[in-house]
Amino acid sequence: MRVLRALLPWRVGALAILWFLPQPSPAADDVPLPSALSASTLSVDDAIARAMAVDPGVQSALAELQQAQGLRAAAAFLLNNPTASGDWAANTTGRFSVSVRQPLSISGEGWHARAAAAAGIDAAEAGLTRARLRSAASVRRAYVAAIVASRQARVAEDGLDLAHRLTDAVQKQQAVGEAPLLDLRLTRLAAAEAAGNLLTARALEAQALTALAGVVGRPVSAGELLVDPLVLAPAPSDAPAGLRSDQVAAQARVTAAQADIRRARAAALPPLAVGFSVEQEEGETFVGPSFQWTLPLFTFNQAATRRAAAQAHVADAAATSLDAQVATEVATARDRVAEAHRVSEDILLDPFAEATQALQSIEAAYLAGEMDLAQTLVLQRQVLQGESAAIGLLGQTAYTRIDLLLATDDPALLGGAL
Repeated sequence: MRVLRALLPWRVGALAILWFLPQPSPAADDVPLPSALSASTLSVDDAIARAMAVDPGVQSALAELQQAQGLRAAAAFLLNNPTASGDWAANTTGRFSVSVRQPLSISGEGWHARAAAAAGIDAAEAGLTRARLRSAASVRRAYVAAIVASRQARVAEDGLDLAHRLTDAVQKQQAVGEAPLLDLRLTRLAAAEAAGNLLTARALEAQALTALAGVVGRPVSAGELLVDPLVLAPAPSDAPAGLRSDQVAAQARVTAAQADIRRARAAALPPLAVGFSVEQEEGETFVGPSFQWTLPLFTFNQAATRRAAAQAHVADAAATSLDAQVATEVATARDRVAEAHRVSEDILLDPFAEATQALQSIEAAYLAGEMDLAQTLVLQRQVLQGESAAIGLLGQTAYTRIDLLLATDDPALLGGAL
């Protein structure tokens, strides 16, 4: 018992370090965490802004928007470019002619082309919005994973430090005959297990930091991370979700495809070329307007019309399928958020306070001689595993919120990055 009392001061200190966050006070939620105020902290908005600049999905959506704008500009006035032509005959007559022509649609093809181009811009803009939201969600998920892995590595580090200190103390007591050899062997095995846990945790931390660095486009260290993963997951709104941006894009693609059908049908009639010509032959000059129109006899753009109709069918099917997916995604995401909130409250109303009480119980039993070293090591392992599980639970709760924000197109995902 004298040995146990001698070990108590450092043991209590080590266990206190193990649960590195203090017991929350009634106003603790209103006090910002020190790491969140650090100048070197990677803020959520900074991470999202950086990711937008390197995200392939966002850059691809931007390129599609620029292409759609180019198509709209090309169809804004005239579908066909004016042409100029001339010929000269090297003979005795010295005949030559010069003409300028502008093909004009007489079937309304230009109106349908402009309608399709406008719908294409709508689809591209909505696609860009969705790409940015996806990018922001990816950043937040990667950041949450990095926080969870980093904090779990700290738990493993504290566990190894506790095991080493316990081994040193038992070794000193064993040297003077106050502790059995079995206790020393148990502490050494516990230290080996803790070392393995730390190396595994460090590997997972390195993977998470590497993934986050790839998303934000710059190196990231554990010291830059925020502490609470729930900071990365704003509380979702309970308001009914409207049409999502990818649904808007899908409907715009249907509109564009239908306009393409009308354009293909209108293109069955070739444009009328209106122009001006100058012709000279045998000393006589002919100047005046010119008109040219070619009437097809066998084909009336059937292939393009059927191809446009098939593409419209595909676009309509894709929009219908997406509507069903979105409805299911939103419903399941809301259920997951509600379940995560309910489970967290029922199981761990205050995980850090409950851990403190558990440690106090272990301490009291240890002092009373009701628990030997082997039992103490087992309970310490359970405390470490419980803390790691509590951190993981925070991460899972954050994931469910992020998924719901993305499912409902919530602009809170973007934060202040845009």
